[in-house]
Amino acid sequence: MGEQILEKVRIVVDEGTLKLTSLGQVLGVIYVQMSERSFPSQGWHDLCASILSMWLFSMNRYLLGLDETATLYFMDGDYALKLIHQSNQQTIVRFMEPNDVCCMESEIDIPYFAEQMLAASVKIVNHFPQHRDIRNIREIAERADALRDTLRTINARETM
Repeated sequence: MGEQILEKVRIVVDEGTLKLTSLGQVLGVIYVQMSERSFPSQGWHDLCASILSMWLFSMNRYLLGLDETATLYFMDGDYALKLIHQSNQQTIVRFMEPNDVCCMESEIDIPYFAEQMLAASVKIVNHFPQHRDIRNIREIAERADALRDTLRTINARETM
């Protein structure tokens, strides 16, 4: 049986668009890319740090096996990625549009997607070095550390 090729889901954060609002929120372009598809759309503007903070938290719980599914919401509009744990230990992602419409579904490389979240978080934290004490930025840094620890634990378990 040939090994199935798992889709790689990339997270795109356009550093050139990142701005800190007066409320201490990070606004900018963030979207996910799978194959040729950008979701919700290329150039999607949203609250990057708030989204990543929620995603990191959900991904950590999902990888620890605390949740069988995880819904990763975008803040602006009714868009989300739904991660679903399969019996074969793989993960299916569903790209959900408004009114619970699934526009795409695929088995994905979940460790790769988790690494993408970490890379996106580092981009945002490093973009605002003088604002690391702002709650939004501090929170993604802390949650990224927690996810990093989880990935290390999982990798250690798999190499035993």
